[in-house]
Amino acid sequence: MTVVACKIKLHLPLSRSLKAKRQIVKSVIGQVRSHFEVAVAEVGALDLWQLSEIGVVCLTTDVRHGQEVISKVASFVAGLKLGEAELLNYETEVAELL
Repeated sequence: MTVVACKIKLHLPLSRSLKAKRQIVKSVIGQVRSHFEVAVAEVGALDLWQLSEIGVVCLTTDVRHGQEVISKVASFVAGLKLGEAELLNYETEVAELL
């Protein structure tokens, strides 16, 4: 069993409050969940108005498949037409489990 995890960093330039940030992040998370079979949650920068870190995890038996899914998720997030969220970068990690 393989776990492919990714941390996506987003810049939210139009966010002026934590409430506004939560609306944007909730929308991004909801769209990722509806398009991909992955676990996703906000995992960092919780108290910053204009920065968000979202964690995405794919559990699979094939490393290559997991990496492809995570790559598609990152491309999907980068292509969202929210106008309020910009993908800064993403980091991927692979873990083999027994």
